[in-house]
Parts: sequence; C-alpha cells; structure tokens
Amino acid sequence: MKDDSLLEAAFIAGFRAATDKHAFLRLAGIPTALPRADAPDLNLIEVKIEEVARVGAAAPGFGTRALSYHPLPGALISQTTRLAFAYVAADGVEE
Repeated sequence: MKDDSLLEAAFIAGFRAATDKHAFLRLAGIPTALPRADAPDLNLIEVKIEEVARVGAAAPGFGTRALSYHPLPGALISQTTRLAFAYVAADGVEE
C-alpha cells in the first residue's frame, strides 16, 4: 500500500507540473477511454485532485437527533490529497 501512495504522490506532482496534461496522461498510462462490453465507451473528462483536512469529528448525541461536534486539537488534524478520474458516457459519469 505504501508503494501505491508514493506512486499516487508522484503522479499528482507530475500532473500539476506538466505543461501538456494529455501527454502526461499518456506517459503515465492513464486511458482516455474505457471500453464497456454492453454500452458505449466511457471517456475521460476530468482529473480531480482534492485537498482534504479533517478538523473535527461528529457523533450521535444522546436522546437527540442533533450531532455532538468535537473540534480536533491541532496535533490530531489530518490532511490528505485525493485523486480521481472522471469518465463520462451518455448514461452517466463514473469515477
């Protein structure tokens, strides 16, 4: 799993720096179309790179429908980067 994280981080850094995004995708082996046996091909429309910071937690409250919110102390705040590829066809979008 650690190797996958390193590869993903290298892809993100390279994609962000690439002046020719299509060439970078080809070099990385990311397909621009995904064939499907029973439907038209899916075509790549977006490369999503999202920064997420978890700054709090929520849990069900006792005897109420409201959630109990707890901000996280600075040392427990975590930050991750998410990578997704969005493919589209006439019947919808898949990530």
